[in-house]
Amino acid sequence: MKKHEPLWCNWPNRKYARDVEDLTRMAIRCDAWREFFSSETAAAFRRMKGNILWFNHYEYFDKLLCEFGASERQVTATIQGLMRPGHEKPVVFTRNDIYDARAWSHLPLDCFIDVQGVKPRTKDPRWPAEILSLNEMPFLRVSVRKPWVVSAACFSMRSRRKDARRIAVMTFAHPQLDDRFNNKRWVADAEFPRDMTVPEMKAHLLATVRKKCGTCLVTIEER
Repeated sequence: MKKHEPLWCNWPNRKYARDVEDLTRMAIRCDAWREFFSSETAAAFRRMKGNILWFNHYEYFDKLLCEFGASERQVTATIQGLMRPGHEKPVVFTRNDIYDARAWSHLPLDCFIDVQGVKPRTKDPRWPAEILSLNEMPFLRVSVRKPWVVSAACFSMRSRRKDARRIAVMTFAHPQLDDRFNNKRWVADAEFPRDMTVPEMKAHLLATVRKKCGTCLVTIEER
């Protein structure tokens, strides 16, 4: 009986070669993260009451989430002081959700650690997205709590009749919203008597939103 060798022994094998390359790049990423966690940057993050939230293992360790209780000014100054010469990047914190007081800044890991061997591959459509991500620079996703002033014009309402009631839904549209909301986020809904006017329903829903926004550092201005 003829003995069949496993597929991984069939050299040259393009899939095998690709798997080896991806494992190598994964090892480079893990080495970089290990160096980061033993660096002065990680120690400084801990001194700022930093909280390392999590890696998403299904995203090949492409990002690390961190949030800080210190002020935006303090965190910005500390991070800028930790960046390697020649690898400085702007530290800009941006809100992306009206009901989440955190603002985020995305910083490539090589701002702080020498990450070698990780280079973007040409966006060849034949390569799946998860394989492409292995070749991109990992990054830190850093957050602070930050106030946000928005206009009442960003809120809109739609309603529909259902039996003797009217159901109204209010949404918030803003270019800073992330892809989860497709630039329009649900913020409130309620049922109203059928004879209630649109301005009355909108005022009621906006009052509900204002109350909730008070705990999320959001100010709604009439402008």
